[in-house]
Order: sequence, then structure tokens, then C-alpha cells
Amino acid sequence: MSVEGNKPFYVYQIFDNDNVIYIGKGTNNRVNASLRERCGTHFEIVKRFEHEHKAFEYERSLIATHNNLKNKNKGGFGGCVLKGDKDTRLMQEIGTRAFAARMLLNYYLTFKALASKVDKYYSKEIQAQFNTMNPYQLAEIGYGKR
Repeated sequence: MSVEGNKPFYVYQIFDNDNVIYIGKGTNNRVNASLRERCGTHFEIVKRFEHEHKAFEYERSLIATHNNLKNKNKGGFGGCVLKGDKDTRLMQEIGTRAFAARMLLNYYLTFKALASKVDKYYSKEIQAQFNTMNPYQLAEIGYGKR
């Protein structure tokens, strides 16, 4: 297998006979599922990438060169149709996995910072109540916002 084949992310095109009908980014067997979903006749893996964000960039540029595709967006969203808010742009830039990891790290660090403040400034009863909460519960009550 070539070095190109060892790269986990790829951009693919789905065809209906000779016409490109869909362009996507995938890993593993994603292209086969997409072929069935789009009712295509065949597919072509156009290019492979080591990093997801590079694959998303290439997907967006390839979609921009085609008309009349079945794509619901301009690419780079990881299968989600989202508005162009700050988080969406960051997800496009760094990739969905890196974005999720960054979000989880942010909640963890926020939780640790709040825990140290609670320990310093609040009574033992409030400290005990706070220490039983996880970062997701804190986010629900308004702590840990970015």
C-alpha cells in the first residue's frame, strides 16, 4: 500500500453515470454508505489527507468548482448543516475531532478554576455541594461558558 493510502481522511466524489452528484470527506468506509445514500452509480477517492482540517479545506474548494450537487452545504462541516457562527468557523478550521476535544478541555479547565474559587471563598456546605457536580451540570446552571 502506498503512503497516500495510509492517510486516514479522504475526499471523494459520487457519480451518477458520468456526472458528479456529491462531494464529501470521509474515513474508513464512509464513501460506501454515502454512495448508497445518494443513489450513485460509482465513486472516486480524489485525494487522501493525514489531517482532517486539510481534507475539509480541499472538500470545500472542490465543491466550489461544481454546480448542481446534492450537497446540502459548501463542505467542511462534518455532515452538519450549521449557520456560520464562531464555533462553526472554528470547527471548519481545526476539524470536528479537535473541536470536540477543545470543548471538553475548556469545560474541564473551567470546572477546575471554579472549584479552586469555591474552596477559597465559600462555606464547607457550598463546597460540598459544588464538588458533587460534574462540568456538564455546571454548564447547565450557567458556569463554564466560554
